[in-house]
Parts: sequence; C-alpha cells; structure tokens
Amino acid sequence: MKILMFGRGVNSVQYGWALEKAGHHVDFYVRPARISQFPSEMDLDIWDLRQKKRTDRHVRTTYRTRLRSDLPADHDYDLIFVCINHHQIESAVEALTNRVGHATVLIFTNFWTDPLTVVAPLPLDQLAWGYPFAGGGIDTDHVLRGAIFPKVALGTFGERPTTRQQAVTQMFRDAGWGVSSTRRFREWLWVHFATHAAMSAQVIRAGSVRAVTTDPVQARQMIYNVREAAKVLKARGVTLTRHPELAPFYLPARLGAALIAFEARRNPGMKAMMDGHQRPEEIMQVFYDFMDETFGVALPRMEALKAEGQAALDSGSRPNT
Repeated sequence: MKILMFGRGVNSVQYGWALEKAGHHVDFYVRPARISQFPSEMDLDIWDLRQKKRTDRHVRTTYRTRLRSDLPADHDYDLIFVCINHHQIESAVEALTNRVGHATVLIFTNFWTDPLTVVAPLPLDQLAWGYPFAGGGIDTDHVLRGAIFPKVALGTFGERPTTRQQAVTQMFRDAGWGVSSTRRFREWLWVHFATHAAMSAQVIRAGSVRAVTTDPVQARQMIYNVREAAKVLKARGVTLTRHPELAPFYLPARLGAALIAFEARRNPGMKAMMDGHQRPEEIMQVFYDFMDETFGVALPRMEALKAEGQAALDSGSRPNT
C-alpha cells in the first residue's frame, strides 16, 4: 500500500516505521507551519513486541521519514492513517475534508464523544476504525523511546466490516499484528476512554504513571476510580458485562492491584512506554475531558482528584510521567 501517516507524533512514527518495514510505502503529512520543526531522521529506541524472538524485540535504529506538507485532492494514496490524540481529531477532519480522494481513511484514536458525529464531514463509506496499542515519547536527546504492542483493535458500529475495513485488517495481520475486532466499537472506545481517565486521575495523587502502575497501593486506588467511572458508562447505555477488559477491575482490589503492578514491572514494553512518555498534559487531557461530560453521574472520588489537580496547577506544579 501507499500510506500517508497524518502527523508525525510518537505513535504515527512507530506504526509508520513498522509498516514500512513490512514493505509498504509510507509518507508523513505535517502541516506547512510545522514542517520545518521536524528533522527527516529520528532515532528510535523501542520495543517491538510483535516479534516472537526476544532478541529481536529491542530495536535501536535511525528512521528516515519522508515528510510532506501538501495533500492535493487527486493524490494516489491507498490509506490515510490518522493516529493522533483524541483532542486533535476535529482539526484533522477539517484538514482532510475534500482531500480524501480514493483512499481509505483509518481513524485510529480514542473518543468520548460520538465518533460518527465528529468525522461526519468525511465520506463514511471510505472510513475504517481502530485503536493503537503503542506509546512512548521523545526524550531530551530527541530519541523516540516507546513500545509497539503485538495487537491492534479494529471495529465497526453494528455493521459487518466493509471491504476497506477488511483490507486494513489484512494489512495489520500481514505485518505481524494480532487483530481484535468488535461491532460494538463505539462502546469499546468509551470503555477505553473511561478507564484511561480513571488511571489519569490517580496520576494526580501518585505523581506519575509509573507510580500508579507499579505501586500496589496506588494501583488499588486506580481500580476504585475505574469502578466509579464505570457508572458513567452505564449511564451512557454501555452494558458493562459485554466488555471483558473491565473484568480485572472487579477482582478483589488487592489482587487486581498486585496483578497490575506485576505486569508493569515484568513487561518491557510497558516499562518503555512509561519511561518514554514526556508529556503528562496529554494524559491529563483525557481525564479533564471525561470529567467535563459525566452525564449527571456523581463521581466523588474523581471530583476530589480533579480539585487536587487544579490546586497543583494553580501552584505551578504538574504530574510527572
């Protein structure tokens, strides 16, 4: 495929690198005002957990990215890969309106709003939907440190996968990813967003993502946050029992916290992702956007954490990563 990655964020680079290694042509679209800020080469220090051999998983390399700041309506890309933060999606839709051409547009991000409403200006019959399992950040030495996990999530909104969605599924499988798929993707996204918000809330008190996931005491408090956030999901009509990803948060809290802490310490990808993340404001944006729309559900735990976070901001401090 000829692929255009929209933006050159951390996950765009990691997925772009992996897809190029799999034989695809990959370019990166960067807005004209920002293209001069990006060097064409980027040093990577990442864990590629698709690889079966442990010795192949830790990758240190230099990746030369092809950048462009124009996108004519008559372009010949097969796939436009939109892997950005959730709060950037509206501006991406605006930039792509009337520029999709014949390409499939893969929307690969999270939502707390209704996804179909947000992307309505784009041709719906040309869209595919998914979510990344990857993360990290760029450190002060301009090295991208992070991880690519061995699966991706794809989905539809009640209907069977289209030919375009099937082609995207095959692309990922051919490149070594496992693919999980659901026809309840709107609910899946909301569950993921709420869970992420609950974790982010605990970052305010713990001081870092690492503390939340490796300290059993903080992990236990995060579990209570997830249970509270799940009340909002229920108010939105989400059937919680249909989402097995929530099940670990309903184990006895001490057991669940111990399992989370064990996995965070054991998994090199999780460690790399946490160590690499350099922008705590992105993590907190999920929490604040969640708290801005709780559908009338009282959330005393998370409201208290929000107040703590605001006090910290007012005092000039902020969470670490």
